[in-house]
Amino acid sequence: NDTPAPAGFGFIAPHWHPRATYAGTCDDQWLRNRAPYLPLDYQARAQNAASTDFICEEYLRGGEAVALVNMHPDGPLDFVLPRVALSGRVQFNRHPQQTLPFVMETLIIDAEAMQLNMVWKAACRCNNLFPQIRMINVHLLRENI
Repeated sequence: NDTPAPAGFGFIAPHWHPRATYAGTCDDQWLRNRAPYLPLDYQARAQNAASTDFICEEYLRGGEAVALVNMHPDGPLDFVLPRVALSGRVQFNRHPQQTLPFVMETLIIDAEAMQLNMVWKAACRCNNLFPQIRMINVHLLRENI
């Protein structure tokens, strides 16, 4: 088949293919025995809202060169992603503090508006401790380039 796969710069909705196939099985058994936790067959790539060709194999760190061609009426756009470091800690009641390992999860480039959005995430295992969060502390450090 020589027909190219659909692609675009917009977000893919969670209920569209292929994202929906990675969300796991949310049937009656899941509802009775596991909800609100993720299904056992859930795959993290269900969170990727970009077309497959725009999903990086590794997390971006900042400092990467970006070139946009045929995306802006004034011509090509070339820039380097800012280097930013986040550090954080979380503490639940009666538990020691945990370090939060941040990664850049999402990069949104709006060429028309000349805007760049970089989104980081951090995760920690909390099980049923979520209501017992005592403190979350996040520090932003912009590195000199």
